[in-house]
Amino acid sequence: MGNITLSLDNFVSFGKNKIMKKILSILLVLCVFSTHLFSQTIKKDLDEKKIGTLNCSYKMSVKLGESDTSFYIYCSFQNMEYTSIVDIGSIMITSMEEKSKMVSDLKQCVKYMGSEFDFSLGQFQLYDFSKNLYIKTSSGVEKSTTLSKKNVLKWIEWLESIKKIKF
Repeated sequence: MGNITLSLDNFVSFGKNKIMKKILSILLVLCVFSTHLFSQTIKKDLDEKKIGTLNCSYKMSVKLGESDTSFYIYCSFQNMEYTSIVDIGSIMITSMEEKSKMVSDLKQCVKYMGSEFDFSLGQFQLYDFSKNLYIKTSSGVEKSTTLSKKNVLKWIEWLESIKKIKF
């Protein structure tokens, strides 16, 4: 009979553990749900522009429950090294200083587009064999695309139209 009591005790103990596991699981789900509910971020595209190979967006991001609103520029492009797979490169501008520097660099590059020599400034390169501007990003793996002079001028104009960036 001692063996029967022992196995009944084990059964009762097992039942308690199963109930505790269910209660802990429910509490964990509630914690994750409430954290997700209070840490939501709403993102909205304020302006979008396709400029040559670039897909550019001026975005606003608002963290709910906080008074934290961000404004930034995000431009993406298909890495020209690959045509059979999707490999996206991107440029993110998170301050007015970054935007001003990029516009300044682009204006310098425009002066030399079509020249018979190589020129490099930041992430922008010009080569004597091409009239296009090469844009290279290197966040781990280098990705690149090109823009014609006409599209570089459109990009500068679009960037200059954006008056507020705060990240």
